[in-house]
Amino acid sequence: MWHCGHLPAPFHEPLGGAPPASAREPPGLPRFLQVQRKRCGHCPQSQLGSSYRCVHDPAADAFNLSSALANSCNYFFVALSLRLSPEALAHWYSVFGFGSAVEVDAKSTSAGRVSVPLDARGKALAAIGEQNVLATPAQVLLAYSFIATGGEAFGLWTRRSSGDSPTPLRRIRFKRSTIDALTGGLVECVQSGTCQTAAVPGIRVAGKTGTATALDGSGATHAWFVGFAPAGDPEVALVVFLERGTGAHSAAPLAGEILRHYFAAKGREKTPR
Repeated sequence: MWHCGHLPAPFHEPLGGAPPASAREPPGLPRFLQVQRKRCGHCPQSQLGSSYRCVHDPAADAFNLSSALANSCNYFFVALSLRLSPEALAHWYSVFGFGSAVEVDAKSTSAGRVSVPLDARGKALAAIGEQNVLATPAQVLLAYSFIATGGEAFGLWTRRSSGDSPTPLRRIRFKRSTIDALTGGLVECVQSGTCQTAAVPGIRVAGKTGTATALDGSGATHAWFVGFAPAGDPEVALVVFLERGTGAHSAAPLAGEILRHYFAAKGREKTPR
């Protein structure tokens, strides 16, 4: 699924959306970054009396924003959610387009769902995209395009003539330091975190994985990857959603294949020594 105004057919949206899991973490961070940028913390064994799945080494050093994004530390983002009101958390979902229909080929897709509970546990689960939030791939793609471009999002089309220029749908005003912090964490995720299989030799890729429990009661998981490249001067963004799998082992490798093909076709992928 390509951005910059173009999506190849066939384009498939999960009916009604799906839990975005940790792929939705960056859109909730701008408010926190305005208040306290350098917060660090260790990943505990439990929080609010519950266990939240993390894939990193439990003995990892204290996390800051970049390393928490890179290692997909749910506890870090649960802790941040407890510092925000439900209204603030819901506001940032809305700012990034979650809960609103996205047009593809000028036709509206599902609006998904955003419902942030007032209680701490419900708010925490909403913050890590496991409950109370349903998102479509188009919504996740547009949310990350705001980060990629520094505040702009473009319309999505399955077919576009080569002479057309993408038109921004809307703009969000961000501090440059906020964009740099978010982008830095997403780059670190590809360079040393859960997204390493999405790397492209010679290209600075930014991205995030997500693994969400399916809503059908099967116990299976959905897989997400969303990202853009080159970070800092992006020309392409993509989202991969698989109805079965994990972000790190299913979606990220597929995204890496797509990105390597894209840049190889442009003669820009470097062969590693």
